Amino acid sequence: MLEIIGKHYYIDINEMISRCIMPDTEYSEEIDESQSDEKKKALELNIFKYEILKSCVERILMPDETEDDDMDLFTDKKMDVSYKLAFNTLIKNKILIEDDEQ
Repeated sequence: MLEIIGKHYYIDINEMISRCIMPDTEYSEEIDESQSDEKKKALELNIFKYEILKSCVERILMPDETEDDDMDLFTDKKMDVSYKLAFNTLIKNKILIEDDEQ
């Protein structure tokens, strides 16, 4: 899990999908194989929302090569604006979830 300031976080994939679904479409995690192809609804994603959220996740997961691996968030080192924006966007959209079990 991602640890930031002593807290662990995880990415809620189902929430990310539900945030990107186009209006008037339904998504079910479990697909009933007994349904005929005509009755199954296609998963239609808003590609703009998906790409923005995907970019935020990538920014969180991919370290910037100019950053120190041992970067301490409690020092005077400033976090990159793109990292802060990505982190806050994922928190606000309930995609990056604090793990209470740690």
